[in-house]
Amino acid sequence: MAEVIRAQLSIRPAPPARRRHVICVGHSGPMRAFLFAVLGRDPGEPDYCEHFTVWRDQERRVWLTFRHQSHDISEPVRALVKADSGEPRRL
Repeated sequence: MAEVIRAQLSIRPAPPARRRHVICVGHSGPMRAFLFAVLGRDPGEPDYCEHFTVWRDQERRVWLTFRHQSHDISEPVRALVKADSGEPRRL
């Protein structure tokens, strides 16, 4: 799940009419691991069919919406990408 999100965030943003959506389905373990990595805390067991949304705005900031709250996760995501690849990638 995290690898798909990282890969999508490394692609240059498309204009609104050409944006693509990626839907990842998984169980609570990968979801909680990703949320812990970017929020710095474990949000607990997700509800049945609970989801989160990750997107990048025009200023290239990365946002997470989860449980009706939005968080700027640009720095944690950059750190994850750098740690994963050994070299920084442009987000």
